[in-house]
Amino acid sequence: MPSVPFIASRKPGRRSAHWLLLTCALIMTGCAPITFKGGRDFDPLPLGTSLKAGRATMDEVRSILGAPSGEGRAQLPYHDRPRVVWTYFADRGEIQLPSDMKDERRYLFVYFDGERLDGWFWFHSRLSTAAK
Repeated sequence: MPSVPFIASRKPGRRSAHWLLLTCALIMTGCAPITFKGGRDFDPLPLGTSLKAGRATMDEVRSILGAPSGEGRAQLPYHDRPRVVWTYFADRGEIQLPSDMKDERRYLFVYFDGERLDGWFWFHSRLSTAAK
């Protein structure tokens, strides 16, 4: 006699119970929110207070803000040459199926001229698709 798969039981009603259990499990996943987090939270407040452009070094910035999420080079229109740029980002949110999403993102770009802090800019965005 060939083996019978778990779901294809010979007992009446058992197959229905398995499908019911599977369906309930799938529906329950729609009830629990899915939370996510990316990057690392950072505080941009020290820029301009304890870290001054033209004076603070890369080591001082790293000791206060931590290691950057990314490093590269960039040249903005008002720069006479490319600058070293460090990027920081933090992303966190929650998805509640079927239609609700909350997301908060923060980005920070720190520019260096040689080993000295040259400038920075940061922005923050918040999204919520909750029904009103």
